[in-house]
Amino acid sequence: MRGGGSYYMMSRSLGPELGGAIGCLFYAAFAVGSCFYAVGFATEVQETWFSHHKGPWLLRGIASVALLFVLGVALMGARYFTKINVPLFIIQFAATWIAIGSMLFGSPKGLAHGGEFTGPKLDNFLHNANPHYMYDKGCNGMCNTNIVFSIIFPAATGIMEGANLSGDLANPMKSIGKGTLLALGASAIHYVILIGVFSFGFDGHTLRMNPTAMQDATVSEYIVIAGVVFSSLSSSLGAIFGGSRVLQALGRDQILPFLPFFAKGSKQGNEPRRAVIFSWFIAQCCVMIGDLDVLAPLISSIFCLSYAMTNLACFLVRVAGTPNFRPKFHYFNQYTAFAGFVLNIAVMFYLNVWYALVSIILFSALLLYLVYHAPETSWGDVRQAIIFHQVRKYLLKLDVRKTHPKNWRPSVMLMVDDINSPLVDFCNYLKKGGLYVLGAVLVGDFNSRNQPAMAISNRWLSLIEAKKLKAFPQVTVGSTALAGYQNLLMLSGLGAMTPNTIVLPFFESPNERGRMKRRLSHLGSKLGRQTSVSVSAADEVKANDDDLDDADRFRSNASQYGSIGTPSLSSQVHNSAATASAKITTPKSTASMPPMRDSPRIERSLSVYYTRMAERAALNDFSGSLLGKALRDQQEYVAMVEYALTMDKNVILARNFDSLFVPAEQADEPTAHHDLSLTIDVWLTSEKATSSWGSFSGTPLMLIQLAAIIVRKTETWSQRTKLRVCRVVNEEYANRHHAREERLNVKRLLDDARIDVDEIVILMLPDCEEQQERSKAQDAGARQRKNKSNQNGDAHAEHAGRSIQPPHFPYQIGVDLCEQRDFEHFNSFVFQHSSDSYAVFMELPEMSKQAAKSSADADLYMECLRALTNDLPPTALVASGARDGIMSRDM
Repeated sequence: MRGGGSYYMMSRSLGPELGGAIGCLFYAAFAVGSCFYAVGFATEVQETWFSHHKGPWLLRGIASVALLFVLGVALMGARYFTKINVPLFIIQFAATWIAIGSMLFGSPKGLAHGGEFTGPKLDNFLHNANPHYMYDKGCNGMCNTNIVFSIIFPAATGIMEGANLSGDLANPMKSIGKGTLLALGASAIHYVILIGVFSFGFDGHTLRMNPTAMQDATVSEYIVIAGVVFSSLSSSLGAIFGGSRVLQALGRDQILPFLPFFAKGSKQGNEPRRAVIFSWFIAQCCVMIGDLDVLAPLISSIFCLSYAMTNLACFLVRVAGTPNFRPKFHYFNQYTAFAGFVLNIAVMFYLNVWYALVSIILFSALLLYLVYHAPETSWGDVRQAIIFHQVRKYLLKLDVRKTHPKNWRPSVMLMVDDINSPLVDFCNYLKKGGLYVLGAVLVGDFNSRNQPAMAISNRWLSLIEAKKLKAFPQVTVGSTALAGYQNLLMLSGLGAMTPNTIVLPFFESPNERGRMKRRLSHLGSKLGRQTSVSVSAADEVKANDDDLDDADRFRSNASQYGSIGTPSLSSQVHNSAATASAKITTPKSTASMPPMRDSPRIERSLSVYYTRMAERAALNDFSGSLLGKALRDQQEYVAMVEYALTMDKNVILARNFDSLFVPAEQADEPTAHHDLSLTIDVWLTSEKATSSWGSFSGTPLMLIQLAAIIVRKTETWSQRTKLRVCRVVNEEYANRHHAREERLNVKRLLDDARIDVDEIVILMLPDCEEQQERSKAQDAGARQRKNKSNQNGDAHAEHAGRSIQPPHFPYQIGVDLCEQRDFEHFNSFVFQHSSDSYAVFMELPEMSKQAAKSSADADLYMECLRALTNDLPPTALVASGARDGIMSRDM
C-alpha cells in the first residue's frame, strides 16, 4: 500500500472518479481540522494563563504559533514526527490516568470554578443517567441529543490518521490494521471510563455549569491542562502530517490539473514538503478568519462520507468475488461492511441534514468533473470486477434457445481490410445494440504470429476507444486465411452473444487494384480542374500529421502486417480536398484507364475518395490491405462466403465503401450534412419479393431491415438520408401486374413489418439490347470496359470446353442469365437510378455449387459481382443465411 492511506485504498478500489472526489474532500477536512485543533490549543492556553485578555487576536496569535511548531515538525519528516509524537502521547496518557485516579480516590471538595466533587456516588450516576438538556450558547439554544452527539463525534474522526502514513510504514498491511484496531479499542475504553467517572463523581449541575470540572478535581490542574494542550497539538500535527500525504497522493495520480505540483517529494524519504506548506497555509488562513464553528459540522459530515466510502469499497470488492481480496481481519464480511456504510450515512444526516446535503453536493460536483476529466488508469478497481460479475451472470441467463424474432438485431463481425475504412464506422451504426466484432486473420505459423496478433488486438483497442466504437477486436492466426476465418466463425462471441451477420470487404484482385490506381490518377486529373489542392509526397502528407487526433497516430509496421492499424493520415481531418493545403502529383498518363461517368454523387465523393487513395499511394500502403495479403485467391474468398451461409449466418459483401461519407466525420460540411435528397436505396428484384414476407425471414426482408436500422434507428443518418425502396420488374411481370398494384403490395408488406419508408419506386427493367442502345444514346463514350473485356475474354478462352457454372442472377425474372454482360446491363440500370445515393442494398447473387471448389467458377463469380457493382455508390450485397425469422408481427 503506497502513500495516501485511505485515499489510496478508495481510489484503487472505487476508481479515480469516486476515489478522487472523496480524496479531495478528505484532504480538505484534514487541512481545516488542523486549524480546529490549533484553536483548541490556543483556547486552553488563553483561559489558563491569559484569562484577563478576551480579544480574538491573542487567540489567533497563540494558534499561529502552534501551527508554526506543527509546520516545523512536519517539514522535518516522518522520523522526527515519530520522535516528537511519542512523548506527546505519553504526556496525554499520563495526564488522563492521573485525572482518573484523582477522581476515583480523591476526597470530596468544592471546585475552583464552581460546583462540587462528591467522590464516587451511585446517586450521582442514577441522576446523570437521564438527559437534563438546557439552554446553552454552544447549542445555539436548547441542547438535544443530536447536537450533543455532533459535538462529541469529532473526537473520533482521527481514527484514519495512522492509515494516511501508509507510505512511511515498513509493513503497512500489518501495521495499519493492527494499529487502527488497537487505537479504536483503547480510545473506546478511555472514553467509557472517563464518562463513568464523571457520572459517579459529579452531580448534574456541576457537569453542566463547570466545563473545567475535571482539572479542578485533579491533584494539580496543570496536569489536565498539559494533557489537553499536548493532545490538541498532537492532533493538529497528525492532521497536517496525514493530510499532506493525501495531497501528495492526489498530485501523483493527477486527479486535478493543478495537483501534480504537490506530487514532488524530498530526495530523502520522499517527504511531501510542498503539500505540508500548502496544508499549513490553509490552516493558517482558517485561523485568521476567526469563528469557524459553522464549518465544524461540515467537517464531521465529510469524515462520515469518507468512512462510508471506505466501507462501500470493502463491500463492493467482497460481493464482486475478487479472488485477490483476502482481508486478514477474520470477523470481516460483506454484511459488516455494508452496515458500516449505512451507519455512516445515517449518522451524517442525523448530525445535520443540511450539512449532509452540502457534503453530498460537493462530492457530486467533484465526481461529475472527474467523470469527464479523470486520468486514464489501470488500477484494477472494483468497477471492472463488478462489470465482469454482472455480465457473466446475465450471459448465463441469456439462453440461445429462447431467442425470438421480435428481439432480433444484427450482431456484426467485420473482417477488417483497412481499420480506417468508413466501412468500420458504417458497421458500428449497422449493429445498433448488437454485438460488433472486428475480426482479422494473420496467416502463418502460430509460434511466429501469435505475438503480432496480440499486439494488433491491443492497438485496435486503443483505436476503438479513440473512435468511440462499440466493438471488440478478435485477431486469430491460421495456416491459411480460410482456416483462420473458420475459427472466427466458430468461436467468435460468447454464449448467446455471437455474430449473426458477417461483413466482408469486397476482394479486389491485383489487376483490380491496378485499375483502381489508374482510376485514382483520373480522379486526380478531374479534381485538378475543380481545385488547386494536391499532395506531392509522403513527407508532405506526414507534415500534416501534427493536426491529427490520437486515433490517427496508431501505426504498425506496414511491411510486416499490411495496413493493420495503419490509419489514413488525414481520414479524420481532410474530409474534403477543398480544405487541404498540400500539393498532390499524379501519374502523367491516364490513357489506359476507362473514363468515369459523370454524376453528382461522384462529384461529392471525389474529394474524400481521392484524398484517402492518394495518402495510401503516397505511403506505398495501398496494396497492403489485410484481406488482400491474407487471401491466396478469389476461390478462398468465395469459400468464406459459402461457409458463413452454411453456418446460418447472414452475409454482406461491401464494395466501394472507401467513397462513403460517414456523417459523423463531416461536421465541417453542413451542406453535405443536410442534403436530404441523398437516399439509401433498397433494390428488391426477386419475383417473390413482395408476394409475402412468409415467416418474416429471407433476403428481401433482410435488405429492408438493415437499411431501416441505418436510416430510422440511427440519429446521425436519420437526419441526413431518406429510405427508398426500388422494386424491379421485367416486361413480362409488368404485363401481368399493374405498377400501381405492385406499389400497393410493397406498401402493404412494409406496413405489415411496421417499417416506414420515404419513397417506393416501381421500375421496369428493359431487355439487354434495348438498354444497351439507350445507354449508347445517353452517355456515348462515357464508360469503356476495354481492359476488363479483354481480361474476361482471355479468361473465357482459357476455360473454353469446361463446364463453368455461372452465378444465379435473380434480377431478371423468368430468364436464365449467365453472361457478364447481363450484370453490366443491370449495373447500368442501377447506376441510372441510384448514382446519387448514400448507399445501395442489393441481393447477393447465388453462387453455383462449384464456386467454392473451382477456381474458374470462383473467378467468374467474382467478375460478375464486379460487373454488377462497378462505379456504384457504396454497395452492400446481402444474403440471408438465417433460418429463423428476423421480425415478428407480435408486439
